[in-house]
Amino acid sequence: MILANGLIRTLDPQVPTQRALAIAGDSIAGGVGVHETALASPEVVDLGGRVIVPGFNDSHVHFPTWALAQHEVKLDGCTSLDDALRRIEAASRPAGDRWLRGYGWRSGDWQPQREPTRQDLDAITGELPAAMIAKDYHSIWLNSAALARARGDLDVHGGVVERDAAGEPTGVLREEAAWRFKERHMVVPDEEYLEAMRAGVRLANQRGVTAVHDKDGWLGALRLWQQLAERGSLSLRVWQSIPHDRLDDAVAVGLRSGFGSALLRFGYLKVFMDGTPRLANGMDARRHRGTDHERCRARRDRAARR
Repeated sequence: MILANGLIRTLDPQVPTQRALAIAGDSIAGGVGVHETALASPEVVDLGGRVIVPGFNDSHVHFPTWALAQHEVKLDGCTSLDDALRRIEAASRPAGDRWLRGYGWRSGDWQPQREPTRQDLDAITGELPAAMIAKDYHSIWLNSAALARARGDLDVHGGVVERDAAGEPTGVLREEAAWRFKERHMVVPDEEYLEAMRAGVRLANQRGVTAVHDKDGWLGALRLWQQLAERGSLSLRVWQSIPHDRLDDAVAVGLRSGFGSALLRFGYLKVFMDGTPRLANGMDARRHRGTDHERCRARRDRAARR
């Protein structure tokens, strides 16, 4: 195939542009000149002056989690708690025993400034378990029905359970407390992940993304990508992370970085060191705007004592 009559931006300083591009099978054969475009070819695509650029490589994405979030309540851009609650209340209720899930809230962007609580969610969700994941994935906002699944077992080293003046959980969990709750009580079946990931791969391709560095090794994303590949649904190049606490297991069975196929490789180590400044759960040598620094230090100190 030859893509002709366009502008090919190669990102090669030696040959920054071409007028046409040859494709051989699943490989880019290179730029071609006027003479070569006149040769017999199985197919010539007239670009009509459009521009071709190399595919995008998303070097930090939690792809299964992101794909699932495309079918959840979208809380991005909410300007207040009331705005978030209106979106949650208007959302379709899930079928069967699925939870009502949302993603994207960031209380630092809300006016007036206020942290969400389980009571806020209870008023519009009732007995349906509801979990809203923060924009940075480091906090979860739960209703009482969801919190009850933990039977009071919420505290964990490195995590923060926000509590009210009476010492009761407010419904917001941060860092390790949020992640452990998610792993224990918000288990998503593989088929639900795969359904979302198939749609996510198509969306990524439509946006020009051809490769991703996936950070969801902690939830076993490698097995999900393998299943997509086996079913012929993988059209991205994937470099998969391994959590640092699984490194010894990988070494024990002889796995090395780069193991895999042309589309799916087992790659690099992901090590987590701290939280994020925006939600005041990451430490910083400098003072955050307002009282974030003090709140951050208090949260991390509380987590360290547990």
